[in-house]
Order: sequence, then C-alpha cells, then structure tokens
Amino acid sequence: MTDARRKLTLLRFGRRIFAALLFVFWTSVLCQAQTASAETCDFSAYKPFKMSHFLKAALLEQAKPVYPSAARAVRAHGKVRIKILVDRRGAVKEACVVEGHPLLRAAAVQAARESRFKPNFGLTLPQKRYGRRFIQDELVFNFTLA
Repeated sequence: MTDARRKLTLLRFGRRIFAALLFVFWTSVLCQAQTASAETCDFSAYKPFKMSHFLKAALLEQAKPVYPSAARAVRAHGKVRIKILVDRRGAVKEACVVEGHPLLRAAAVQAARESRFKPNFGLTLPQKRYGRRFIQDELVFNFTLA
C-alpha cells in the first residue's frame, strides 16, 4: 500500500513539474513573440480616429476567447487588454496586446480579431466629414477559472 501511495505522490509531483516547465517554456516563447509584435502595435500609419465611445456603442458581437489548455494547467487568469484597429466595414483590421498574462495573450488576440462592429463605426453622419477610415480602441478580456 505504501508503494502505491509513493507512486501516486510521484505522479502528482511529476504533473506539477511538467506544468511548471510548460509554463516557463510558453512564457519565454510568448514574451519573445510579444516583443517582436510591439513594433507592429503602432497604428499611426493608418491615421486612426481615436474615439472609443463610438466603438463601445457600435459593438455588434464580441467573441469569447477560448481558454488555452496550457494556461488552465498552470491556473493562469486575469485581464488581457488588446489594442484594436477597426475599419469602416466593422471588421478588426489589426490587434495587438497592451498588457496581460503571456499564456492568455494569443487567445485574446484571436477573440479580438473575431469581434464585429457596426459599419461606419455606428455613426449616422457621412464619413467624408471625418476623413478617417479607421478607429482605434481597446478591448478587455477577463479570463477566470471556473
């Protein structure tokens, strides 16, 4: 009976070690990816119109992110802020991470790109008056363990 308990204890310990190693590996990979995409997070080339209150009212569908299994294994949770660039058709053209847990970032970016907004940013005025084709805003995704 003690051998069985010892094996079970080693098995549980091994799973925890594996989860910790997986966390370290994915954190280093995603941090490198985030560092590389930090330069691409600059939307100034698009000359976006920065009026976030229009986009909050124009949100048609905010996709729910899929909780990554690696993040679930290490019990990662928290908020992830995503900076988005929305075009006139209501589609998200660009998305990048502002802050958040490294294991949750990819899922949040994917969900942000799947979100949809009203055409013409939900404005009733003609877009020629504003002269902009894009609006910049932020979305926040909250990951919680159930």
